[in-house]
Amino acid sequence: EADRLEVWAHPTNSKDYTPRPKISSDKWIEYARTAFAVDPRIALSLASRFPTNSSLKTEMTQLVQSHILELRSIPEALTYFVTPKAVDENSVLLQQLPHWAACSITKALEFLTPAYKGHPRVMAYVLRVLESYPPERVTFFM
Repeated sequence: EADRLEVWAHPTNSKDYTPRPKISSDKWIEYARTAFAVDPRIALSLASRFPTNSSLKTEMTQLVQSHILELRSIPEALTYFVTPKAVDENSVLLQQLPHWAACSITKALEFLTPAYKGHPRVMAYVLRVLESYPPERVTFFM
């Protein structure tokens, strides 16, 4: 966001303008850990706000996977442990899906793509999520 505002404030990038320094990977990791310590939802929001930041994404993945039992009520954390790689490896983390809070319909439908290979635990979660919504809403997305 700051980068976008900076462009608006200095569109010509004149010689007398000095750009602000970029945030280092170590700082992003520190920000993620601090936000996670306060409330994991804040850290997840931070990561969704900056989806192309690889160091932030990697740190969030580690934080979610190491605190998985505490995050069952936060569907946004699914992205960090239900992955095609986890499905390929039949990860132990997928055993948490029966206890996980329902995600959005669109996210559930995303798990039906070939990348998730119809993994039984993932499919059971998808069915549970879709059954939790009114049929009219599910039909709209189908």
